[in-house]
Amino acid sequence: MSSDLINVNDLVARRDGVYTLSAATDRFSYSDGSHEEEYIAQALRQAEDLSSLSRELQNYERDWASECHLSPTRANLYRAFDFSGVERVLEIGSGCGAISRFLGEQSLRLDCIEGSVRRAGITRLRCRDLDNVCVVAAPLQSLQLPRSWYDLVILTGVIEYAGLYSEGLDPDRAVIFMLERLLETLAPGGRIVIAIENRAGFKYLAGAGEDHFGRPFVGLSNYPLCKEISHQPGREGIRTWDRNQWRRLLAGLSGDIGCSWLYPFPDYKLTTVLLSSHFVRQHPDSTASVLSRIHSRDYISHWQPVIDESLFWQTAAATGTLEEFANSFVLVLYKSAEKKEASSLVPFDFVHFSGSGRRPEYRVMVKYRTGEELVQKKRLLEMAQPPPPGLVQQHLSDEPFLEGRLLSMFWTDRLRTCPGDAEIVDALFGEYYRFVCHCCEQGRPEELIDLIPFNILVDQAGKWHFFDQEWRLAKPVTPHFIFFRGIFYFFLENRDLFKSLCSRIGLVTGDDFLFYVLERFLYSSEFDLKEFVALEEEIQAAISGRSASGPFREALAAGFEAVDNGYPPENSVGLAWQGCERPLLPQNMVPVDGGQRLQFDLPVTFLKSPFFQIRLNLPKPWHDRVFVLEDFSLWLVSDDATTSALFPVDQDRVLPPLMNLTALVAVEESAAEPAFMVVDGPVQVFHLESVWHDSKEITLEETRVCCSFSLRFTGEKGTELRLRTLTEEHQRLESALYEKKIRLAAMEQSRLWKGVTLVRELKQYLLAFVRPKKNTRIMDTQSPESGDRPMISVLLVTRDLDPGELNDTLASLLAQSGPSWELIVLDDGSTNGATLAALKRVKDPRVRVHFLKKKRGIPAALNEGVRIARGQWLTFLGQFDRFHPDTLARAAGYLTDENVDAIFFDEEIIDRNCTVIHTRHRQDFGPDYDGQEDPLGPSLFIRRELVRGLGGFNSEVEGVHLFDLAMRALASGAVIRHGSETLYRLRWFEEPEAGEQARLKSCIRQVVAGSKEG
Repeated sequence: MSSDLINVNDLVARRDGVYTLSAATDRFSYSDGSHEEEYIAQALRQAEDLSSLSRELQNYERDWASECHLSPTRANLYRAFDFSGVERVLEIGSGCGAISRFLGEQSLRLDCIEGSVRRAGITRLRCRDLDNVCVVAAPLQSLQLPRSWYDLVILTGVIEYAGLYSEGLDPDRAVIFMLERLLETLAPGGRIVIAIENRAGFKYLAGAGEDHFGRPFVGLSNYPLCKEISHQPGREGIRTWDRNQWRRLLAGLSGDIGCSWLYPFPDYKLTTVLLSSHFVRQHPDSTASVLSRIHSRDYISHWQPVIDESLFWQTAAATGTLEEFANSFVLVLYKSAEKKEASSLVPFDFVHFSGSGRRPEYRVMVKYRTGEELVQKKRLLEMAQPPPPGLVQQHLSDEPFLEGRLLSMFWTDRLRTCPGDAEIVDALFGEYYRFVCHCCEQGRPEELIDLIPFNILVDQAGKWHFFDQEWRLAKPVTPHFIFFRGIFYFFLENRDLFKSLCSRIGLVTGDDFLFYVLERFLYSSEFDLKEFVALEEEIQAAISGRSASGPFREALAAGFEAVDNGYPPENSVGLAWQGCERPLLPQNMVPVDGGQRLQFDLPVTFLKSPFFQIRLNLPKPWHDRVFVLEDFSLWLVSDDATTSALFPVDQDRVLPPLMNLTALVAVEESAAEPAFMVVDGPVQVFHLESVWHDSKEITLEETRVCCSFSLRFTGEKGTELRLRTLTEEHQRLESALYEKKIRLAAMEQSRLWKGVTLVRELKQYLLAFVRPKKNTRIMDTQSPESGDRPMISVLLVTRDLDPGELNDTLASLLAQSGPSWELIVLDDGSTNGATLAALKRVKDPRVRVHFLKKKRGIPAALNEGVRIARGQWLTFLGQFDRFHPDTLARAAGYLTDENVDAIFFDEEIIDRNCTVIHTRHRQDFGPDYDGQEDPLGPSLFIRRELVRGLGGFNSEVEGVHLFDLAMRALASGAVIRHGSETLYRLRWFEEPEAGEQARLKSCIRQVVAGSKEG
C-alpha cells in the first residue's frame, strides 16, 4: 500500500514487509521481554484466525503480556467509534498489533509506527492478510510526518514515554512538542486520540502498583527523580498525569485546541465500559449502576484493594468526582472550530461490552446516547446466519433507557450496614422471590432467566423494572430456578457480605448458604441444588462454547475463610492453569522455606490446559535468593485408587520444558534443573508448558490428578543458616513432642487422670497426632456386604459442654474409618463462653456448627439439623456419648438395603471415666408395642427423607423423641430393623430424679397411646 509516510522518509521494505529507515537511528529499547514477544509471535504464526475477536488467539493467553496483545478485549476501546468519514489513520506505538488489527479491519488506510523492530515485525505478522496496513519500524523522532494528511492519529498507552525518548526535554515539554508535531499532520477536521493512565486513578490511590514501575504510589509521589526507579540516569523518564495536569498541558498548545473526555473502565487496556463526561455528570445513579460490577486489576503483581471498588464508584458518581479518579482517560483533541466533526467520532455517551468468555458470535456491544430513547444492542461479529439453536437462544432488541439504581446495589448497601442479620437477608430475598414469581405469572419463565438483581433497576419511586433479558432457554424451567440464579450470582460476587451470618449459624460453604436460602422460601420438593448448579453450568458452557468444567461447584464447595484474590497466601506456593480463577494450594500446607516436597490434588480440567503456572508468594527476606525446581511428577488416580504415571514418561524428562519467566530471573536454564532468582515483588510467577494435555485420553469421570515437586533454595548468603535453624527448631519440637507423649502415657496409667487439668491440655494439643485405638469390645459380627456406601449425617446437640468433653466427643467421630459422613453440631443456646469459643475453633471440613440464638430443646435443635443435613441417612450422638472407631463403617453395610427405612443397634453403658459397665441388648419391636420403657435406645439410623416426611421430632416428648419418631414411622408403613451389633457407647452418670422418671414414663405412655390411635 502506498503511503505518504513512506514517500517523505527514506524507508526501505524488509523481507517481512516492515519498512525501516535506510540510515542508522537511535536504538529503541522498549520491550515486554524477548521470551514474551517470541511466544506472541509464535502464536500468530500458528493461528489461522488473526481477527480482533479471535477465539483461537485468546486460547494462547497465559500471562499479562500475552493477554495484553492477544485478548479481544483490547480493541473494545475503539469498537464504538464511528469511523465514517475517516480514511487515513496514523497509529503511534503499535506494539504487537492488537489495536492495529482492529483498525485495519475497518478498511482504513493505516500507517503504524513502532520503534522496536521486533515488535513492528509482530504487528506485520498480526496484519499479514491486510494490505491496507503499513508498518514502519523507526522511532517517531527520527521520522518526518506528512503535513495535513491524516484524519485520525491514535496514541494508545504511548504518550507517557515521550519524556523518555526526547533528548533534553522534561516530560511535560516533550508531550507538548509531540502533540504540536501531530497536530501539523492532521488533515482538516482531523482528530488526535490519546489513551493513558490517570496517575490519581482509584486503583493507584488504593495501593495498586504503578503500571510502568510495578510499585505502589510512584505516580502519586509525582515520579521522584530516582535512578533505582527510572533506570535512566539524568532523566525523569516515564510519567502520567491527572486530569488537572492534562488541562495545563493542553493549555500550553499553540492554537485553540478543544478536548472531549471519555472514561474507560476498568481502564483503557481491557475496556468493558466507556463513559462520556456528559453521561457521568447527567446520570450519576446510572453511572454507579454501570460500574457496580467493575473490578480493577494490577497487571504486574498481586493487589487486594482495601476499599470496596463498587462503593467507591458509587460515592464518586454521587459527589461529582468520578472524572478525577477514573483509572484511565481517553482524550479526543481537535481544533475548536471543528468541534462538530470531533463529536461525530464518538456518537455515544455510554458503551458496555460483554465479556470475552463468550463465543465470538455471542459477544455484544450495548450503546446509548443521551437524548435518545433507546439503548441499542448489536453483535460485535456481523454474521450472515444467527447462532445455531441449542439449549440457549440469544435475543437482542433495543430497549428504553431506564434511570435508577440496581437492586443488587440496594442489597449490598443494606448488608454492609447490617452484616449477619438473618432477618434482613430474609426480607431482601423474600421481596425478590415474590417479584420473580409475579413476573413469571405474566410471562414464560424460559424467557426470564436473566431476571437477576443485576438486571433489575429501582427508580426513585421505588418501583422495580427489569431489563436486558438476553437469554432464553429451549427447555422449561420454574421460577425457583430463576430465584436460585439471582441469589447464586449475587452470592458469588458478594461472598464476604455473608461471612458473619454464615459463621453465626454454622454454614461453612457456599453450598450450605444456598441450601439455607432456598429452604427458607421453597419446599424441598421444589428444588434440587445440584440440578440447579448443573443446569447453570450447561447454560454457561453453551454461551462460552467450552465444555462445562465444574467451576461453579468448586466455588460453592469452598469455605468462607478461603482468600479469593487469585494469589496464594504469603510464604506459600500455588498452582494455576488456563481457566483457573484462583491458584490451588498444596495438600501439605507448609511454609515454602526450601526443600519441602509439595503435593497437589487437581481436577481433570488441569490436563486440558496448554500451560500452567507456579505462583510463589514469598516475604521480603526471601527475595534475591536462588531456588531450584526439582522432582516434578504428575500421575492419575482413578476412583478405585489405582495410579498411572503421566509425567515423567521416561527418565530423560524430569521436568516439563520451561516456556517463559514473568517475575523471575533465570539463573540456569538447563532442562534438568533450572534455577531461578526471586526478584523484588510480592508474587513470583513462572510458566511451564503442558506436554501432557493431548498425550492421553481421560475417560474416568472420577479421575483426579496429583502433582508434586520440590523447591530447594540454594547458593545465597544466609540460606544455609536459615535451613539449619529450621532443622534445629524441628528437632527441638520433635523432642518436646516425644517427652509429652511419654508423660501422657504415664499419666493415663494413673487413677488421677480425671482430676489432672494439665493432662487434658496435653490431650487437646495431641489431638491431631493421636488416633484412638480400636476398641476390642465390639462384637465380631460381620455386616452385610455393602455396595455403594451412602453418606451419613450425624446430629449432635450441645449446650454449655466442657471444651475437653467436646474434644473427646469429636475425636470419636474424627477417628471413623467408615463411608462419607458429616457432623452437624447444633448448639442449643449455650451461654458458656468457653463452649462457644471451642465450637468456633472447629475447622474440620466435615464438621458444620449451627448456633441457635436461644435454648429450644433437643427435639427442636435436631429439627434444625434435619433441615440442613445433606446425608441420605441420619444418626444421632449425645454430647457425652461416644462412637466406636468403626461405628459408621459397620452401620453403612446395613444401609444399602433398599427395603429398610431405619435400623437400631445395641449399646455399651460407660461411666464418667468412659469405662464400660455393661452391654445393653435391644429387642425387636413393632407398631403394637405396649411396654413401659423406651425399647429403642440412642443408636438409630433413619432415612433423612422419612424424617422430613414425618414432620421431624416432637418437642412435647423430649427424652423419648427417638422412640416417638420410630413409632410414627412404623405407623406410616416404614420398615425398622434391629442390627445385633454394639455400635454405641452411652454415658451413664446417675439415675434421673423421681420427677424426671415420672415425666419420661408419661411421655412413653403418650407415644404408645398415640400410635394406637393413629
